[in-house]
Amino acid sequence: MEEKVKIHDETIVINFDANSLAPRIILLVLTTISFLIPIVATIVAILILELKPAIIITYIIFGLSGYFFLKLYLWNKYGKELLILKRDKINYHADYKIFIGNRREINSDAVKIEYLESIDAKENFGTLKLSNDNKIIETVIKLPLKDLERIKDKINKYYT
Repeated sequence: MEEKVKIHDETIVINFDANSLAPRIILLVLTTISFLIPIVATIVAILILELKPAIIITYIIFGLSGYFFLKLYLWNKYGKELLILKRDKINYHADYKIFIGNRREINSDAVKIEYLESIDAKENFGTLKLSNDNKIIETVIKLPLKDLERIKDKINKYYT
């Protein structure tokens, strides 16, 4: 099993545990169907010579849902969170392999590092929260508290 947290000199990578195969297959099927419906609808409309402006609504609805399902699939297959430590700030983003989401940045001055423990878990898991006076960065992937402590130690050591 791949290590969930990789700590490098200036980068902390938090990997998402890939789900079982069944949810990923379902997401991939939904993605494919969402992108194929507008294409099939266009072909059918052209064949019966009745191409109407309402086809644009089909493109919008199924295009957006296809995009959503594709991002969900990629997150479940390749998802990871990156914390990039720079001299005066910490950058954060979620990496979906072909998409990058949730870009956030926080000044490293007086940054407060804490973990938010999972309420319903029987084991000790939580997420990381970085905050200063006006900005907050929270990770999404739940990690064991020992990994959160390693991340906290790395950030504290980097900025001292």
